Amino acid sequence: MTARWLIALYFLAVPSAALPQLAQLCPADARTAGRATLHNEGKRTLGEIFGLLPGGAAIEFATSDWNNRREALDTRIEDVLRARPRSLAPQVIWAEAADLRSDTFSVALKRADGGSARLTVSGNQICVRDGSGDHWFFRNVSDDTWSD
Repeated sequence: MTARWLIALYFLAVPSAALPQLAQLCPADARTAGRATLHNEGKRTLGEIFGLLPGGAAIEFATSDWNNRREALDTRIEDVLRARPRSLAPQVIWAEAADLRSDTFSVALKRADGGSARLTVSGNQICVRDGSGDHWFFRNVSDDTWSD
């Protein structure tokens, strides 16, 4: 009985925003060790690299700050798809962790070949799950993207 009270008190004391539905940017993938970083010397957009089609994103998860802001979310998705990453890594290669409590969403996007891919964004940290199920990461910051 005491344990139930402690659990109930914990959930009452912790704000719901501190309980993200995503535990990490993208799930861990044991296959990442065998994959090399993709270098984008052609300066292609993220959408071009993965053949992602703009529009029609199916929202799988979004933090509460995206509630009732579908148009803003669509604009953000389009901005991310226009980003031109210098490289895409098979795992997170930067020190800072993603804050999954806000400015975070995961959407399914259609690919030009008829398949789908998942785009997960948390702040400036981006993860794409491609058609093969592989995860690719980059940060949408000036040092890690090609300028226009």
